[in-house]
Formats: sequence, C-alpha cells, structure tokens
Amino acid sequence: MIYGLNKFFSSGEKKSLLRNWQDEGFVVLKNFFKPEQLNAFDLDVRRIISKRDSLGGDVTIDVLDGNLKGSRLRLKQAPDEAINSMQANHSQQKGLR
Repeated sequence: MIYGLNKFFSSGEKKSLLRNWQDEGFVVLKNFFKPEQLNAFDLDVRRIISKRDSLGGDVTIDVLDGNLKGSRLRLKQAPDEAINSMQANHSQQKGLR
C-alpha cells in the first residue's frame, strides 16, 4: 500500500512511477518540492560542505568521476578533489529542477 499518493498522482502516474522504480531504482517527482524548499536545502548542503570538518558527522559521499571515481568517503575526511567533483555534478543537476 502506498499511502498519500492518491492526492498527488493519478492511477496511471502511480503505475509509471512504480515501473520506473522497479526498472531503474529511482523515480523523479517533478515539482514535488517548492523552489523555496529546494533553495533552503541547497543552502544547508553548501553550509555543511563548507564546514565539513565540524558538521560532516557520519555523512558519506559517493564520488562519481575523477581520480576517486567509485569511492565512498566520509564527508569530513573527503579531499578537496572529491568535493570539487561533487559540486560540479551538483551544478549540472540543478537544471533538472
């Protein structure tokens, strides 16, 4: 049972989302968050990254490109190369909003 989705998605949309989840392992929920919410989240992430030594906690990152591609690192211990790679990918993905 999927709770609460009836008010957001039609039956056909739910089937499509479920199919994508099963096939690809993720779904894209367009316009699910308001731009203000995404901007606030983005600011929080940037703040945590900029002070990763003290705020990184147990957060891990997966490096998707560069020399460290395929690595899983603790944010607070990640070298600048991993952070720069992550920020480059983030900039490219902002257009998907």
